[in-house]
Amino acid sequence: MEKFKISEGNGYHKPFIQKTYKYRLRLSKDQEEMLIRWINTSRAVYNLALELRIYLYRARKVSIHKFDIMKQLKDPRAEFDWIEEVPSGTLQDVIERLDKAYQSFFKGAGFPKFAKRGRYNSITFKSIEQVNDYVFKLPKIGTVSIYKDRLIEGELRRATVVCKNGKFYISILTRQEQVHKSVSHESQVGIDVGLIRFATLSDGTYISNPRHIHKYERKLRIESRSLSRKKSRSNNWYKQKLVVSKLHDKVYNVRMDFLHKQSRKIVDKFGLIAVEDLKIKNMVQFGHLGKWISDVSWGEFLQQLEYKSDWVGDKFIRVNPKYTSQKCSHCGAIDSKSRISQSKYVCTSCGVKMNADENAAKNILRVGAQLLSANVSQ
Repeated sequence: MEKFKISEGNGYHKPFIQKTYKYRLRLSKDQEEMLIRWINTSRAVYNLALELRIYLYRARKVSIHKFDIMKQLKDPRAEFDWIEEVPSGTLQDVIERLDKAYQSFFKGAGFPKFAKRGRYNSITFKSIEQVNDYVFKLPKIGTVSIYKDRLIEGELRRATVVCKNGKFYISILTRQEQVHKSVSHESQVGIDVGLIRFATLSDGTYISNPRHIHKYERKLRIESRSLSRKKSRSNNWYKQKLVVSKLHDKVYNVRMDFLHKQSRKIVDKFGLIAVEDLKIKNMVQFGHLGKWISDVSWGEFLQQLEYKSDWVGDKFIRVNPKYTSQKCSHCGAIDSKSRISQSKYVCTSCGVKMNADENAAKNILRVGAQLLSANVSQ
């Protein structure tokens, strides 16, 4: 499955990719206060737009278009200074965010909800300029600096500022030319994900499950219990809520660091990556296993493999998981009795013995290679 956008230029086609860089911001007190005001204003505009759409549909059975709402923003912007001070592009993005929520609703998701304070914590700038390596310029905000990190590459498209636990972060979307790596596409791997082992590769290597939630579970339980004992929305409740939120952020950051490092190693090493097309949302509902499935974050890991493969022109294929754990990768015989245990596989047909996850990974690779070959021949 090869995905990339094609852009025309100079008489020939060039593949381009979109890449996002995330940094922590260094802001002045005035800039922090301004961004918080703008986030609150954006939340208010979002709720007003949602209320307008609900009213018009209930009263007149009219579904108003996002561009019509954007036109109506001119009047309140001219009347209220607290709305007018927010960049017009940022408010337009608020309406587009609501429209995306409606489009998701039409596709089967839940109906858009009114944005709550504390949960609506980001705003988007449709233009951004780079002053130097670590300094950028945002509309009406001025120059902002970031903590020293990797240098940004490509054409700057837009930026999203997020306020989380009193800290500000900026995610900058860029457009850059796809750079193909030197690894041959003949270097192939199949990957079987699991709970005992985080992932097993078809070449026999495996990645241990770090069990992030297990390391912090006791502390999370203690701090969450302390929060539940405090009077709701009191000063102490808000302080304890921040403690719990920071702890959850810690777990999230450790998990994401692990996933990024492992996915990068695999993409750098292989030119074809085949994985199972898992229905993870359904699997999370498997009783007590749901917590551990959420902790390993298979969905995020596979998504990272996919878009990082896209960055360097790799082949990434999702295959049907049917029979991958029951089929013998040596002779092709299918028998559920061959998988003796979670980790042991002994083929009832040819007698070959191997790790069950490795056997599944080899089957995944074989199916992926067949799909790629069939796609190329068409």
